[in-house]
Amino acid sequence: MLDPHKLLNLANSAIRDYPTASSFALACAGGCTGDAAAQRAEGVATHDWSRSAVYVVWTLFVTFVIDVLFYTHAFSRWFPQKAPDGRVLYGNVAKALLADELLLMPFVYFPCFYLFTQSLVLRKPPGAALRLYAAEASTQLPVLWAYWVPANGVQFLAVPPHLRVLYCTVAVTGYVAVLSGVTQRLNQRRRADAARGKAGAGV
Repeated sequence: MLDPHKLLNLANSAIRDYPTASSFALACAGGCTGDAAAQRAEGVATHDWSRSAVYVVWTLFVTFVIDVLFYTHAFSRWFPQKAPDGRVLYGNVAKALLADELLLMPFVYFPCFYLFTQSLVLRKPPGAALRLYAAEASTQLPVLWAYWVPANGVQFLAVPPHLRVLYCTVAVTGYVAVLSGVTQRLNQRRRADAARGKAGAGV
């Protein structure tokens, strides 16, 4: 019988010894699974693999820029989780959470998401992509905060830096489903608004 403790130790060692390969694999799995869950919730009859591919590429970007560069390396230096004597530094946990939710997410994560989905994928001008984000931030940001404030509170409080990519992959699988679903509804709203505008112009 498989020993769960040994499996956890093996997974921990693999992530620590092969950080790039494990991050790549976790990102692909999280992006694909999250969008599949969103499409299922939306009742999509035939799975849209091109849409899933977009979210896998996006999740790879998030994994290596947000999770690895910021959470694993930068935040662990700027806001150490524990003191040398092992005490949890709650002030640093709060600072990390504030920096993440009030700076990194609104001014790095979401602008990049809109530039990626609107400019790289749909070939719209970058200025138009950022204006769209500004118009939709009041919808996207509260959803993000409702999900990530508690999730990242746990991360900065209790998750060791070398396991943050794994933790984020598990957490982001759920958020990709949320993000994909919210973005899809916003897309539908834009198409409906455009259709009403054309109908009004034709009257």
